[in-house]
Amino acid sequence: MHNEAGTDDLRWLASEARFQRLLDSNIIGIGLTHAGGQVLQANDEYLRLLGHTHGELEAGQVWWSRLTPPEYLPLDRDAIAQADRRGACAPYEKEYRRHIDAVRVPVQIAFTTLLDQPEHYIAYVIDLTARKRVEEALRQSNQRKDEFLATLSHELRNPLAPMANALHILRKTCPAGDDPVVQGALQIMDRQVRHMSRLVDDLLDMARITSGKVELRLEALELGPIVLGALQATRPLMDRRAHRVDVDLGAPIRLKADGVRVEQMLTNLLSNAGKYTQEGGLITVRVHRAGGQAVIRVADNGIGIAPEMLPLIFEPFAQADSARGYAEGGLGIGLALVRRFAQMHGGSIAVHSAGRGAGSQFTLTLPALPEDAG
Repeated sequence: MHNEAGTDDLRWLASEARFQRLLDSNIIGIGLTHAGGQVLQANDEYLRLLGHTHGELEAGQVWWSRLTPPEYLPLDRDAIAQADRRGACAPYEKEYRRHIDAVRVPVQIAFTTLLDQPEHYIAYVIDLTARKRVEEALRQSNQRKDEFLATLSHELRNPLAPMANALHILRKTCPAGDDPVVQGALQIMDRQVRHMSRLVDDLLDMARITSGKVELRLEALELGPIVLGALQATRPLMDRRAHRVDVDLGAPIRLKADGVRVEQMLTNLLSNAGKYTQEGGLITVRVHRAGGQAVIRVADNGIGIAPEMLPLIFEPFAQADSARGYAEGGLGIGLALVRRFAQMHGGSIAVHSAGRGAGSQFTLTLPALPEDAG
């Protein structure tokens, strides 16, 4: 028995020594805390985060609960309850109001229970100040980018209307209207003005969505005519690239949706298929109901999407290197708008591709009205 007791003492001392080395490392803040709010033991890093000294710690004057802003105390109580049930809590973020200067310090914290000491916990605390600074800098940079895009799109849009009007007048009044060279030049100008208008409209929509200024005008409508409208809008592209478009609208489906935005989504999907499919390709459009959802699939036998690009394909300005030669001046905004508008409708957009050269399929899902809805 004496040997067993001696062995237990040695194990306890070794455990204490290991814990002390962990405390002294100061890689992260570590402390022995009590559920009542007091810090009983802490390393230099934890005291730095709390704004206290070792003297104050030894005098029993360090209380984590008093340094925690009120809005975070419910998180602490939930974490303590979780640790009591499981032996440890999941890491979570909170702030301390530093004792020395009342500055708020963002931290990530987790703790484990001490089996032989109820309501006592080992807290592990990481300073998030540097990370939060980087996140704020990125947020401000992103905001400046959004403001720049909004300003740019407005400034670009201003001259487009008079350019389009001037082009219309030229087509009506040009004395050389029968000259094929002049007609060809006017067609090029018209196509480029319309292309520029679509780019600017996409930029404006992205800026409005980001700033929360887009509102849907929902109404009950038939899906079929909207699909046909998108097909008509993209016909010049399909004809120019000699694509064959195979359409199956299925049974009539009614939606409560913003018809303009739904047509815009479908136009973007069809334009994407047309641009990234080699000339003479096949584009298929299939529409059907699945439960309470309207499902629209747009597929092509084009250049496909590399596996590494699939998670990024709906991000703004995302374009694969292999696709840049097909983009015809696109900005990589169209699919991002499809995702945003689909989400605003309570729907979703998904993509499938077996890889480069294997084509792609986009599936747009939108809530459908009941079949017996008038």
